[in-house]
Amino acid sequence: MQPDQLRTLLAIRDTGSLSAAAAAVHLSHSAISLQMKRLEDSLGRAVMIKGRRPARLTPFGLTLATRAEQVLADFDALMRLAAPDSTTGDIRIGFVPTTLQTLLPVVLERMQTRFPGLSIRISSGLSGDLAEQVETGRLTYAVLTAPAAPPPGLTLTDIGHEPLYVVAPKDTALPPDPLAALPDLPFIGFSRATWLGAQIAALLAPHAITAAIEFDSIDAVENLVARGFGASVVPQRVYARPLSDSMSCAPLPRATRRLALAAHVSDDRTTVRTALAAFARGTSTG
Repeated sequence: MQPDQLRTLLAIRDTGSLSAAAAAVHLSHSAISLQMKRLEDSLGRAVMIKGRRPARLTPFGLTLATRAEQVLADFDALMRLAAPDSTTGDIRIGFVPTTLQTLLPVVLERMQTRFPGLSIRISSGLSGDLAEQVETGRLTYAVLTAPAAPPPGLTLTDIGHEPLYVVAPKDTALPPDPLAALPDLPFIGFSRATWLGAQIAALLAPHAITAAIEFDSIDAVENLVARGFGASVVPQRVYARPLSDSMSCAPLPRATRRLALAAHVSDDRTTVRTALAAFARGTSTG
């Protein structure tokens, strides 16, 4: 049983005529007759009612044609997936939780507009978990906090550098060295189980600043600081409203969270990957 034979079978069902079916699949009348004979020989069952005009399929042939529609759709999807630099088919993108309310909606909207034939599935996880899923093929791409060096098997494309700020309740006067103010306030930390949290903890370690409580949600940290429960260090996230809208804040010199798009080293969807990185940066791909 060959895909071309199934396509001809569908054409016969849909047109009700061997001549019309031949035109639809761009073959001669004799060629599609031969295709149907070979299909029947391979199955050991008739798919067409012999001597019937216009052409009609047997009940088995109709059932086979119905099943063949999905089989051919899946086959065509596999062929598109195998095509170099494909812009159709399925991709799976992971996002770190700190980007779900800010970066994700913008990127998803722009990707769906640019690539209407692309089916995009989204998941969320910590940077280390997302990197491992890209490496093993469970994810196509991941937007994550970049480590100092690319994990084995992955390539990292920079999509943004988010400056880190000391944040405190709105009426707090932060000194020129904002870290000096932190020991006077309860410190609300971002989970050190995350790559970003570990980066922040390393910055604070020389100042003997430890968290009174830790959260795995930047939104929760910012909300508690804005409500006067303490101070923290957080990034000014891409596409998020300015931290200064709800908190006192001061930048940490030369301290940034580096966001990156992770892809497997063998990924060949150059057009999709380039557009995804550009949309995440807030730039146009033309």
